Amino acid sequence: ADTGRFKNLDGNVIDTYGDELVTNGDFNSSDISNWFASSGGIYGIERSMLKVYGASGDASYGVKYQIPSEKGKAYTLNVNVLNEDSYEIGIGKDAATINDIYYSTYSEAGKQTISFIATSTTVNIFIRSMVANVSYYIDNISVKEVTTVDLTNHIPEVQVQDQATNGLVVQSSVNAG
Repeated sequence: ADTGRFKNLDGNVIDTYGDELVTNGDFNSSDISNWFASSGGIYGIERSMLKVYGASGDASYGVKYQIPSEKGKAYTLNVNVLNEDSYEIGIGKDAATINDIYYSTYSEAGKQTISFIATSTTVNIFIRSMVANVSYYIDNISVKEVTTVDLTNHIPEVQVQDQATNGLVVQSSVNAG
C-alpha cells in the first residue's frame, strides 16, 4: 500500500492524497523551469534548495509556481522556507494576484502546511520576502490534491487468528451496541 497517500484518520474520515503537482520540489536536479520571478525576484539552485534574492533595496520580491487545479477541489501545500526575516506565502487564481485564495505573513523559518480550495483551473503559489537585501531558501515544496473519504458505512471486517480455538474469527470495529 502507498502509505504516503493517507493521513489524518479522524473517526471515520480519512484524507487521501493525489499525485505530486510540483516538479523537482526537493531541488535535487537543476530543473527549475516551472518557477518564475515575482516582483523582481532572482533565483537559482544552491545546495539542493531554491535560493531567492532581490535587487538592492527591493523589499518585496520572490518566486511563484503555477499548478494545474480543478475549481472546487481541495489541495495541501507543504513547504520549508529558510528565512530569518519576514516573508509571505500567497495563493492566487492567476499569475498577478497573490492573495485571493490564501495569504499570510510569517516571521520565522520553518515548514508551513496550508490547505486551500482551488477557484480556477490553475493556481499560483507565491513565496516572497518582505525585507530588503536578504536572501532566503525554499526546500521540499509539495502540492497534492486532497480527497476525503468517509468510511462510516465501509468499516472493513478483519480476519484474525483466534489462539484459543486455532481458527479464524471475523471481527469488525463497528459497535453493535
